Amino acid sequence: MQTEVRELTLNIGALQLAMKCWGKAEDKPMLALHGWLDNAASFDRLAPLLTGYQIYAVDMPGHGLSSHWPQGMSYHSIDAVGVVSQWIRHWNFKKITLLGHSMGASIASLYASAFPEFVDKLVLIEGLGPLASPAEDAPTRLRRSILQYAELPHKKMPVYPSIEQAIEIRRKVSGMSVEATTPIVNRGIKKTEGGFTWRTDPRLKMESPYRMTEDQVCACLKKIECPVLWIRANQGMNLDPFMASHRQESVKQLQVFRLDGNHHVHLEEPAPVAKAILSFL
Repeated sequence: MQTEVRELTLNIGALQLAMKCWGKAEDKPMLALHGWLDNAASFDRLAPLLTGYQIYAVDMPGHGLSSHWPQGMSYHSIDAVGVVSQWIRHWNFKKITLLGHSMGASIASLYASAFPEFVDKLVLIEGLGPLASPAEDAPTRLRRSILQYAELPHKKMPVYPSIEQAIEIRRKVSGMSVEATTPIVNRGIKKTEGGFTWRTDPRLKMESPYRMTEDQVCACLKKIECPVLWIRANQGMNLDPFMASHRQESVKQLQVFRLDGNHHVHLEEPAPVAKAILSFL
C-alpha cells in the first residue's frame, strides 16, 4: 500500500490546479479524474492500493482546492479535456494511464479519442463517454442554460453549522456511507460566516449549454486505440439508456468488470476495484 501522499499545485493559464499524488517518481504515471461535484479525495481509498503507479488525482476546475473558471465562462467537459491535455504536456509524459470516475470517465474518454498516442491504458468507472442528447434538444438546452446563468447571481450557497451536518447532507444525496463521504466533504468545504459552505463553483450546477449527440460520442469512442476497462457497479447509476451496447461496440479493446456497489464503488469497495484495475494493467 502507498501510504505517503503529497499535495501539489500546477498553474495552467488563469487556473491553479490542486492535486494529490501517491507513489514514487520512477513509477508509471496515472492521472485520476474525479466525478461531478467530487474532488481529488474521491481516490483516497483506491489510489494507495494501486502500487507501482505514481497517481496524480487532480481537483478539476471549480472543484476541491483548484481555482474556478474566470467569470463569464461556463463549465463543459470539452473544456476539461483541454485542461487534461495541458496537464499532460506540462509533465512531458510520452504515455500515461488515465483513470476516470463518472464525469472524469467522460473526460478521459474524450481525451483518449482526441489524443490516442498519449494514452496506454484507460480505466473508466461508472462511465463510458459523456452523456448525449438528441440534436433536436439543442435549442431547448441552450435556452435553459442561458436562463439559469442569468439567475445565478440571486442564488446563495447553503451554509451548515458543522462539517458533520455537511457530511450527512452529502451522504443522503449520494447514497454513500459516512466513511466514503467524509474525505470528499473535508476537501470540498470551507469556513464561512455562520458555519461551513462548499468550495465548489455554483456554476457547476447550471445546465450545460451543449451536449454531444450519440453519433458524435460513438465517433469519439471509435478513435480510442488503447485497451479500456469499464468498471460498472450493479447498484450504480442506470447508464444503459445513455451507454447501451452500441457504445461498447464502438470501443476496439473493451473489458467490462461488474461488481456490487453504488455509483462511488471505488470509495466504498476499493479492494476489489483495485484488484480488477491491477489485473487489467
